[in-house]
Amino acid sequence: RMVSTAIIVLVTMMSMASAQDCPFTADACPVDLENSIDLFYFDENDSTSCQDHCKRLGNACSHFTMLDDDMTGMKKCFLFQSCSSSEACSKCVSGPKEPDYAGCVKKSEAGRVSGQPGVGSSTTCETSVQNVLAIYYFDSEEDHSCKHECDSLPQCSHWTQFEIKEPVVHNKCFLFYNCDTSEDCGSFTDCETQPSE
Repeated sequence: RMVSTAIIVLVTMMSMASAQDCPFTADACPVDLENSIDLFYFDENDSTSCQDHCKRLGNACSHFTMLDDDMTGMKKCFLFQSCSSSEACSKCVSGPKEPDYAGCVKKSEAGRVSGQPGVGSSTTCETSVQNVLAIYYFDSEEDHSCKHECDSLPQCSHWTQFEIKEPVVHNKCFLFYNCDTSEDCGSFTDCETQPSE
């Protein structure tokens, strides 16, 4: 009886350590105007570049979410300042910039890491991983660039632009597939959301 109790304790401790070693989940960090750093697209079979981009940003990026994007046939990659909560996303993989995701996938034979395989002012379109098409940064003097980027992409239906004050003043631009649902811009009271032309 004592041996079986010791085995149960050992197995529990190993599974807890394994979850800490590979902290990746099959969900999405929430996309919002302040927390989202950038959005990239990679080859659909590329499962390393998203986390690598987060690592390159140093302390600015702590987490990433990647998913297979049905609209483009590519791997969609979001970078975040933090990820204190999550949203359901069956095709997503989210996690911190460390440890190495590819190494965890190789170690995970049991499949623990799954999921891989206008509106006006003061509101924006739904900021979900499925709805955000791109994120751009422009010089604060470039008030037309966000609109221009959206107008140049046939998949873009709406755009949102607002000013970021730190570390330097610049404009942040979100492009959206649709704007069927709107959200509050939060602390970005100067945000502007308009349809593509």
